[in-house]
Amino acid sequence: MTVSARIHRVHRAVLFIEPRLFTPLRAQDVANAVGGALSELQRQVTQVYGISVAAYIRARRLSEAACMLREGAQDVLGIALLCQYTSQAAFSRAFKAHFGVPPGAYRRGLGAAHAEVSAASVQELVHREALPRSPTFRWLHQDRPLMGLRTRVDPRELADFQAAQTALVQAVGERHEAVGMVTSPGESQHLDLFLGVDDPSTGDPGPLHRDHLKAGLYAVFYHRGPPEMVRHSIARFVQAWTPGPGMLLGQRNAAEIFALDQRESPALELALWVAVDAEAG
Repeated sequence: MTVSARIHRVHRAVLFIEPRLFTPLRAQDVANAVGGALSELQRQVTQVYGISVAAYIRARRLSEAACMLREGAQDVLGIALLCQYTSQAAFSRAFKAHFGVPPGAYRRGLGAAHAEVSAASVQELVHREALPRSPTFRWLHQDRPLMGLRTRVDPRELADFQAAQTALVQAVGERHEAVGMVTSPGESQHLDLFLGVDDPSTGDPGPLHRDHLKAGLYAVFYHRGPPEMVRHSIARFVQAWTPGPGMLLGQRNAAEIFALDQRESPALELALWVAVDAEAG
């Protein structure tokens, strides 16, 4: 089956799932609706999303639950039952396993926004299919000093990141490589972002702040495409890759690195650096 045919079959599966998301739904029901064997559909959905059909359905339900929580829903039990969980406790366990925090903490703006799974368009599915499924590895042998701006952004709003990039260009010009790091979760749905360039260390940086990308080993993924697809790329990387044997995710900040003068290009190349460490023992 060609890539195009595979993508369109996955998209048909998505279109079947969405209006039935909050009803009892089995992977076999989806396969019956789109035609062909369940095993073939499982393989195709995994190739595109990095997860099985059943896991995709769960992830979509939890993503919609996260949306309800962000919008102020207080009835966690009602959300749990809507998402086909038999109890609030079962829902809370599944939610924490997926987003890293329980529902109440997610409502307060904590948790991993990139873990949300959207009902992607054909364009987004084609973009996902073209992304590499494994990283390259890069050593940063010493801390990389940076100077730049600190701001708060909504990880779901491209405009927030574009505003930060424009402010940095106004401060330093655009003939630089930019390094963006989420330094800590905010107290709301927003994240604290540091966006900077290499620090020449020539004295007082003025209104800019100093930070650094810490030395160590990084798994590096590359996004190539429109800026509005960056979030989809990051979600794909997170879903499709886990550290191999003897390796675990590091505690250092991850970084997005790109050329400022290419920030609005439809052919933007952005590198996502994810910290990894050797597993103890």
